Amino acid sequence: MKISGSKLWNITLHTHEPFRIAFETLDECHGILVELMTDEGVSGYGEASPARRITGETAEGAAQVLKSILIPVIQGMDPFHLAEIHERMDETIQGNPSAKAAIDMACYDLMGKAADKPVVSLLGKSPTSLLTDHTISIKTPEKQAEIAEKLVKEQYKILKIKLGGSPDEDVLRIKTIREKIGHEPILRVDANQGWSVQDAVTILDKISKYQIELAEQPIHGKNLKGLAWIRKRSPIPIAADEAVHSPEQVLQALEMEACDIFNIKLMKCGGIYRASQIASIVEAAHLSCMIGGMIAESNLAVSAAAHFSASRSVVRYYDLDADLLLRDKLIKKGGLGLKNGGRLISDSPGFGIEGFDSKFLTPFS
Repeated sequence: MKISGSKLWNITLHTHEPFRIAFETLDECHGILVELMTDEGVSGYGEASPARRITGETAEGAAQVLKSILIPVIQGMDPFHLAEIHERMDETIQGNPSAKAAIDMACYDLMGKAADKPVVSLLGKSPTSLLTDHTISIKTPEKQAEIAEKLVKEQYKILKIKLGGSPDEDVLRIKTIREKIGHEPILRVDANQGWSVQDAVTILDKISKYQIELAEQPIHGKNLKGLAWIRKRSPIPIAADEAVHSPEQVLQALEMEACDIFNIKLMKCGGIYRASQIASIVEAAHLSCMIGGMIAESNLAVSAAAHFSASRSVVRYYDLDADLLLRDKLIKKGGLGLKNGGRLISDSPGFGIEGFDSKFLTPFS
């Protein structure tokens, strides 16, 4: 089997309502859909969901890199030769992880279809259900509590609360939510780099009495020294997100003892192949991983993340709700299901995607 052709589309999707985190508010999201075709008549699909402040890419830039650089260098290669494909992409251009993730995903989808198995089975495990959190963006404490109550009634058992505002208001947010939903639902918090080092220690100490499972990226991603300082003083486990993109950065964070949990995102690291390397490093260190995604990801990218995370026991925390935050649904049929707060992995070949809604796609030329 050889990669013999490709197609690219611009993706435009909207959130249910403006989605606010510490450093931006989103209501319209842009990405790229990649189709890789083979000489055996099989097509595989991947998705790039770039975030300029995280991956350093824009949708337009990712599309140009895919069309002009990455797809030409893998033309004629066997999609099963993932190590060689990643080596060739990295030798040709540095960075651009979401564009590389799209190629990586499409190759895994091709492999699954060629083997007539779901990707998770290729990775060594059976299809299963993963209990995901559901994220609540920054709003007033009362509004966040109202949304939390609604989600609990919809059978979500884990909620991730976006913080990153003033210390007093962030503490009030958690207090108000916990009082509204009771003690049973699990709460996670994510400041998206929004706090100072001292504010992080103060806030985490104050909210720890509200049974917080983990605190994600409290300070700027480049401040590993500060993150390590916080971790030593925090009563809540610390998860690194924007601080760790690559296997090399994971090793650095481990050396500095900067966090307890590593949040893997396919768009940050370049796809399933690199995510597997990160998982192996963290597993060897006897720590844990979380799987997450960018706000703009459709069910395709979230499915890829789910197939990967279900294959690795070191991934213990699931943040697989990106597509649930979108009003527009790119996938018409197939992919990742949802029931009682669990994401259901399809046993169909590849990622199980059976159709796209063309009204959210524009051919890239």
